[in-house]
Amino acid sequence: MITVVWSDHGTVQGDFCASLINSVKEDSKKRNLIDMVFSTSSGAAVALGRNILFRDFLDISTSPWLLMVDADTLWTADKIYELYDIATKNEVKVLSGTYFINLNCSKGCPHVQPSIYKYEQRNGKKESVFVDVVENQDKEIIEIDWAGLGALLIHRSVLEDTKEVGLDGEPFWCAEALVDGSFSGEDHYFFSILKKKGHKVYGTLKVIVGHGKKQILTFESYIKDHYDFS
Repeated sequence: MITVVWSDHGTVQGDFCASLINSVKEDSKKRNLIDMVFSTSSGAAVALGRNILFRDFLDISTSPWLLMVDADTLWTADKIYELYDIATKNEVKVLSGTYFINLNCSKGCPHVQPSIYKYEQRNGKKESVFVDVVENQDKEIIEIDWAGLGALLIHRSVLEDTKEVGLDGEPFWCAEALVDGSFSGEDHYFFSILKKKGHKVYGTLKVIVGHGKKQILTFESYIKDHYDFS
């Protein structure tokens, strides 16, 4: 069974709501894999919202799996099944699907990039780089270092093993803090904790979900941005 959760930062779009409702309806007629769906509203406090969801999942749900989605990603039940089936088939406990983000890049680089990252050594420093979509699209899973938290399937045992305790005595997993000496968002911090605990992290390009920004970002958006020079 899977529990689906999301944190609403005030950006929920109708397309997202419709896609999630339809996914649950489809699932009820097919595999009945989704047992709970819940959310929290945290405004701009993204890390707080995600921590609340992780805590609620461990306290309220009995599902072995949690699917963390963003309130602007677009889903179908089949996408959820594909992510789950790839994770269980390959016996991995942390698997991110892929969505695309639109960067405000001032250096002439392509703007549309995937949400999964690896580390590379560049000029003596460890830097995050986007996974090359075209080079890796035939691989079912790719070992990565971190990802956005908008399409993450994670096993309960990993969350239980990686929780930290804050000054208020509450467990947490996400924080906007330093990672390798650089200020990072809550998603980067989350995966740094998993890696320190020895958990491997994987991504897949076999499950790509839409990302509803000012335009819907898809695989076709990525190809056009990177390879269409007409």
